[in-house]
Amino acid sequence: MNAQKYLKRINELKITHFGFDTHARVLNISKSDVKRYWNESTNHSFKRFPRTEYTMRYLPEYSNRAKPYWQLEAPQDLLFYVTPTAPIVVPDGLVTDKGSIPWFLRGFIAHDDREMILAYLVHDVECEMKRMTRFNADGFLYEVGTDLESGWLKKNLIYSAVRLAAAYPGKDRIRGGVNISLYNRGLIREADISFIESQKYKDHLSIVDSLRATI
Repeated sequence: MNAQKYLKRINELKITHFGFDTHARVLNISKSDVKRYWNESTNHSFKRFPRTEYTMRYLPEYSNRAKPYWQLEAPQDLLFYVTPTAPIVVPDGLVTDKGSIPWFLRGFIAHDDREMILAYLVHDVECEMKRMTRFNADGFLYEVGTDLESGWLKKNLIYSAVRLAAAYPGKDRIRGGVNISLYNRGLIREADISFIESQKYKDHLSIVDSLRATI
């Protein structure tokens, strides 16, 4: 296989917007080959979420030095595939503090680390929705960091920081009189419903069925 054949296959299978792990599994090639082919075919515009552009807009009305906030701006919701049957939707418009790293520690652990930012977003979604225990959500952040090939020391420092933060009871985040957590939960629920109703979900199920048939 080469980059041209790779791009043709992911378009034929309608998995262009799926994660690189799904590409590797479906095409039966290594994830390193997937990343190489993707970079070659897209002029080295590496993205963990293929062909998805996003920015972070700073929100001064909710921010201070100790706790800055940003809003995710993307042309479509971001998808992170934990397994072929467990996608997590990160909705456009999500308000986040990125990594919840105290400002005095940011010289050692970046709250906007490029390798970990997507792990931070997925972690935010799960902490807001409380679909898993905090221990599992923190462990999931570590696993996502591993999948993003973050360095061992970095992801362990971040994991230790979030485990320390877990000692404090989780509360809704209210900034400037706005309940950010409530707002985020509404966005996440709407994005989940939209994903289920979309053709992308049907395409995803067909891929899952084909994977099951090969087991």
